[in-house]
This record gives sequence, C-alpha cells and structure tokens, in this order.
Amino acid sequence: MGKKGGGKILSLMAVLLLSVYFLYAWMGTPPGRADSVLREIEEKKERAGSYYALQEIEYIGKPGNRKYVVEQWFRAPGDYRMEINMESVTGQMDGRQVIVKTGGEVYINNPELDGFYRFYPMGKPELPGFLLEDYWKTVVNAPEAELEYKEKRKGREYYVWEIRPGEPDRERVKEKIWLEKDSLVPYRVEVYDGREVLTRLITFKETRLGMELPDSLFVPG
Repeated sequence: MGKKGGGKILSLMAVLLLSVYFLYAWMGTPPGRADSVLREIEEKKERAGSYYALQEIEYIGKPGNRKYVVEQWFRAPGDYRMEINMESVTGQMDGRQVIVKTGGEVYINNPELDGFYRFYPMGKPELPGFLLEDYWKTVVNAPEAELEYKEKRKGREYYVWEIRPGEPDRERVKEKIWLEKDSLVPYRVEVYDGREVLTRLITFKETRLGMELPDSLFVPG
C-alpha cells in the first residue's frame, strides 16, 4: 500500500476516534471518565471531615407505607449522631429513634426506652446505613458500577450511576444514584428489586460539608 493510501487510512482513523470522543462527550461520559469520578468520590469520602445531612427515605409498595426523615451529624474519624423520625402515610410522626456513636461505642434511644443504652451487637451490628459516606462506599465498592449519563435538574448537573451492590437482598438488587457533579454529594437514590420494581426512594434535602460540630452532639442524651 502506498503512502497515499496509508495517509487516507490514518485520516479515517482520526475521524473515527474524534467521532467516538464527541459521541461520548455528548452522552456525558467520555472514555475513562467513570474511573476518574470513582477516584474523586474516594478522595471526597476520605477528606469529608465533618458534615450535616438531612434526608427522606420512603419505602414503596408495602402495607402501611412509611417515610423516614433522617438527620445526621458526622465527625471524623467516626463519631456520629443520627436522629430518625418515622412518618406514616398520613404524615403523622409515629416515633423517633436516636443513635449516637462516640469513642467506638454505639448508644441507642427510642420511644420504648427510658434514656440511652449501649448497643451490644451479636456479631455484625445491623445499624441503618443512612450515613452520607455509606452512599459513597456503595458506589466505590460495588462489583458493578456504571456511570450512565449526566443530567441537569434545577440548574445543577448530576452524575447518574447504576450499580449492583456487593451484598444484594431481595428488595435491593440495583440502585441508581444521582451525585451532584461538583460536590459529589448524593441528591437522589432509587433502589430496585430483582423485578426492576422501585422499592425505596431516598432524597437528600440538605447537605453541609466541613462544619464545626459541638461535642455536645456526640454525648448520649
């Protein structure tokens, strides 16, 4: 093949490569971008420091459908306070549970308990995974995580991830997670069962990173 023919092939390859690049850019996920976003999430998780988050968690399709309003305060390396308010479909508050972790110990209080009690788990503690960093871990540690596209909502851009969790259960086989593009803070999480039916909807109403939190928050009481 002559130089002229070789030059045409190289030009054609260059056009094809550019076409692929612009196609991915138009879709919002250029080649290798998913890996770089995963690295950014891991870095964000490591340097989060302290934060406050308010989220709503709605369990869908169950009798007595419930919504949980969860406030959380986290301070590195591992102290947190979580206040969980249970709301019925009628909008009434059915109860409130408070969980405090400080100095490696976990304390729980709920309407049936008079004060806080130290939590002694039998084996692995089954505490609610509502912490902000749990959602980052879900994306980073998932055996299957795919950055689907970018989406604009109310003037903000979000990465939309589809993941298959490492420890799925009957009602949690797939998740879609919206992360705000600049801060990588979760905005919305949809949880699906094995039949692709939505079973849980999680919405972050407010998130503030890098806050100064008083010691009193992490004292059981």
